[in-house]
Amino acid sequence: MAFNLMSRGKGHNQLSVVMVCQFFEPRVSGAAGQALTLAKMLKNEGIQVKIVAGRYIDTQKVDNVEGIPIIQLKSGDSRVKRILFCFLLCLYLWRKRRDYQIIHCHGGFIYSFAVGLMRKLLRKRSLVKITRAKSNTSWYY
Repeated sequence: MAFNLMSRGKGHNQLSVVMVCQFFEPRVSGAAGQALTLAKMLKNEGIQVKIVAGRYIDTQKVDNVEGIPIIQLKSGDSRVKRILFCFLLCLYLWRKRRDYQIIHCHGGFIYSFAVGLMRKLLRKRSLVKITRAKSNTSWYY
């Protein structure tokens, strides 16, 4: 089903996208680089973008990268901490549900399940981008 990217919904003057990428500054991944590149391009087109990422115990807090706001939620390398990230992501998406129209998930990890769940619950548009390492092949869902 196609939709108009520029439709903003009730009370919104500007289209807003929340990007989700578990690994982000200062932990860098290919998905993080792609998320940042896309976020800057969308911002240049007048679209409001925030990136929600994991914050690991061994990293410093980052609020902004190249003009893009970064929201960091507790995360870690253990299964329990990744599940905690999913729970905190759901809470964040619920609390900010009036502030965005689209959820864009970078990666097919466990948090993409949380994005799918919140998409259904909140009736939001969503996009999951999955890319193989060392490949230019991408899948969108």
